[in-house]
Amino acid sequence: MPRYNSIGFIILAGTRSVVGIGWQNEANVSICNWAQLRANIIRDTIYLDGGDIWWQMGLSDGSYGSPERDDEDGGLMYNLSLSQAFNQQTNLTSLVQAMAKNGGTSTANVNPNYEDGVMFANDNEFILYGGLPRLTNSENPPPTDVVLGYEEFEYSTIIPNWGTGFIQKSTDNGVTRYITNGAGVSAPSENLGFYFSGMRGPRWGAIEGGDGSANTTSNSFITVNMTTMRLETWQNLTLPSTVTGRANAELVWLPVSDSGVLVAIGGVINPEILKADRNLTVDDARASNNTSPTFMTEIPVYDVASQTWYLQNATGNIPPQLTMFCSVVAPSADRSSFNIYIYGGYDGVDPDSPPSDDVYILSIPSFTWIKAYSGSYSHGRSGHKCLRVYPNQMFVLGGIYKNDPTICLDGGFIQVFNLNTLQFQDAYSPQNWSNYSVPLAVTSQIGGSANGGATRMWPASWNNRSLSQVFSSPYSRPLSTHYPYPLKTTNLTVPPGASSSIENSTMPSWVKGIIGALTGLGSILVGITIWFLWRRYFPHRKLDTTTASSSSRVGKSNPDVSTTTEEIKTNYSSSAISPMTDISSISRDKELETANTPISPETTMSQADSSPIFELDCECGLP
Repeated sequence: MPRYNSIGFIILAGTRSVVGIGWQNEANVSICNWAQLRANIIRDTIYLDGGDIWWQMGLSDGSYGSPERDDEDGGLMYNLSLSQAFNQQTNLTSLVQAMAKNGGTSTANVNPNYEDGVMFANDNEFILYGGLPRLTNSENPPPTDVVLGYEEFEYSTIIPNWGTGFIQKSTDNGVTRYITNGAGVSAPSENLGFYFSGMRGPRWGAIEGGDGSANTTSNSFITVNMTTMRLETWQNLTLPSTVTGRANAELVWLPVSDSGVLVAIGGVINPEILKADRNLTVDDARASNNTSPTFMTEIPVYDVASQTWYLQNATGNIPPQLTMFCSVVAPSADRSSFNIYIYGGYDGVDPDSPPSDDVYILSIPSFTWIKAYSGSYSHGRSGHKCLRVYPNQMFVLGGIYKNDPTICLDGGFIQVFNLNTLQFQDAYSPQNWSNYSVPLAVTSQIGGSANGGATRMWPASWNNRSLSQVFSSPYSRPLSTHYPYPLKTTNLTVPPGASSSIENSTMPSWVKGIIGALTGLGSILVGITIWFLWRRYFPHRKLDTTTASSSSRVGKSNPDVSTTTEEIKTNYSSSAISPMTDISSISRDKELETANTPISPETTMSQADSSPIFELDCECGLP
């Protein structure tokens, strides 16, 4: 084997052991899975933050490298425009845009990456709250009352020199950020956010990810009032003894009564995911299996206006115990029924158990469970989020399969479920949507038709007759809608192997490092190859860069190829944002760009003493 090939093989072998792929086959990068993120909608845009992201390299031969964990320190979050169409052939990662939370500099000490927690949102801004920070020894945790907000639109008051962007906010009334794995929901028409139960540290102390410090079930009920911009008020209320605390339930808001009602569904006690070793004792597992199933049959209901909790029994095709699932609400046209769809999740006891791929519907006020869709274990997920983007469509975002980040999600990290047909869709377009129609599977249980008119307006029996009066009181405030969304004519989807240039990319740092290293290796190997070919075919000629004949020869063998780079510069208000595209299209950091100066045929390469470099006349033992 020639010497230059041996050197190249050693370099590539070292690179392969680090990133799991060979540099010459890299084609794209995609999100493999994304567990315990927080997400919400502001008007026509979904925002996604935190969680545990794993990326996967796609190769030009159609195979994939081993997934790699995102090592970002918390300085990035992402957004997804609902004006983008996609299908099964779309690189879903290219639809997502990265946002620098601080305009581009490190924010690890004030805003580390959080797993779990909640994103409270109204139609104008969002606030990130709770969750477990993923810290390193070199980082200091944020203060106990510091949270991060993002103001998209000004409202309720005039703020001098206001502009769109991130802003640090503070909780008040003794509320701290030391809580995680609760159930959060927002009520934009009320400008309210709610966080139900969850896990905390002993005596409400600091908690961090991976160390088992969030080991106490919280009986708290956190609320935030966002009516006046930058004057939010927080409260930490205590759940009544009749409502059992739990981890990773789902909380939904229904437009009934004066200010709406909340419904808490599912969740578990003793969640294994918060154990440092991911193992429950026999007693803890037994306690969860005995208690957690009741969270699907005994449903807590909270009337916001009167601040009153109720418990109501549910009947029907009841789901098994579930945690880390997701939910959305679809009301019938006449609001005679409010149908709560839940999807995915797992039992919270065994991390290796296959997650659910089923969809259940809890129809209220009859409190009837209906199994709407039976999926396959391979497509299941947990730790994901669901958002109702159109009256008839639900986005499923992120998640993980069997709590194993090395297994990529079947179908990708964005899935679309049709609430009318009760099937997953192969494609999404902002131009294709319809109003909500109550499915036959539901009307067969509660009566009425696709447009409403439910005849079963009450459960088998009310646990408390006062709750029937709550549901008989209509909600009077208007609910704002921002659909239909305009279709974007340009799609940032880049097929595998395609190439474009994205300046100032905010891709994960490990991807940038790989790109820089592989580009450098490629340049070295190209140079070695040219040198070898030159020696092989011109073994006794001296390199003379001053003669016209030599310049002519170099010009023919190295034509001046002009390459055009298309710059895509997306200005998203005051935040630094870049489209997520194939890694082959991402520009290198500025210092790498300046280090690789283009060489023209007229350039004279010099040694340190400025003498021209000449090729040796002898072959010196080389083949």
